[in-house]
Amino acid sequence: MFKFILSGIALTLLSISPALADMIVLRSAEVGHYVGTDGAGRLALVESPAQALELELVPLESTLVAFRAADGQYLRAGVGENTHLMVTSPHIRGWETFQRIRASGGRTAFLSSQNGKYLTIDLDGRLSATAPHITEREIFTLEAKPRLVINPNVSQWLGNSGNPAAAQPPAQAAQPPVAANESHLYEGFYKIAQLSNGQGVTYQLPSRLYHTIRMQILGTGGITFVADCTNFNGRLRISGHDAGVDNLNGPISRCDGQMRQIEEDTLLALTAVSRFAGSTGGGDLYFFDASNRDVLVLRPTR
Repeated sequence: MFKFILSGIALTLLSISPALADMIVLRSAEVGHYVGTDGAGRLALVESPAQALELELVPLESTLVAFRAADGQYLRAGVGENTHLMVTSPHIRGWETFQRIRASGGRTAFLSSQNGKYLTIDLDGRLSATAPHITEREIFTLEAKPRLVINPNVSQWLGNSGNPAAAQPPAQAAQPPVAANESHLYEGFYKIAQLSNGQGVTYQLPSRLYHTIRMQILGTGGITFVADCTNFNGRLRISGHDAGVDNLNGPISRCDGQMRQIEEDTLLALTAVSRFAGSTGGGDLYFFDASNRDVLVLRPTR
């Protein structure tokens, strides 16, 4: 059946010029990490949004699409015995063609036109066209590459680096005094997308713990950390780019191992918060210490 489909695709692609394309990055719906490349150039989950691979989404016909990189090469599946994905092809044929399948919440899955398998994330974090059906692991969101141009007031110092660690807030003297606490504007539930270990090194949580831990910003200004083995809370202050967390209570912890370390690092990060950048439109919230180092990134749950 797929040989018949591929024959039709091959004939069609000879006569179709790609339509107007959008620049996008892929993001895993399951863990929230972006898709970039590993050391060998294969598509894989990456630690920083700045490492996300930007691609042109090239519409072909009906629900068929291809992906083109900045160097003009196309993304193809079927690389190696594990059917990995890599930007390495000069043309669009079967391995370079994918059926775009709409999922709930504006999300997407992709079916390889060559082998009839869905794109998925392997246990080692690499992408392959090997899944026989769609689960949360086969679903992605298509987004514009994060530039950290968050709002007109913040973009002037965040720029287009796409790297929270590189963002340099303006000098304190440049900020007009704002007395009101604006934390209620960010009310909602969040996951910890990035966390500092207290020594200036940031990391992302393991997938299991990423889904276990929940943080909430309350309309009253409170901020809470909830996990199976612990919880604590404090009061979040946001005024323009200034921020802080007061009155941290707890925890009476029953955690151990990695969870205990994340608990301690989160407490240290919240204590160190001094500066802030974020959007009320549902984007990530970035918290910096007094030295302008990012200590905590919160990602709204979807």
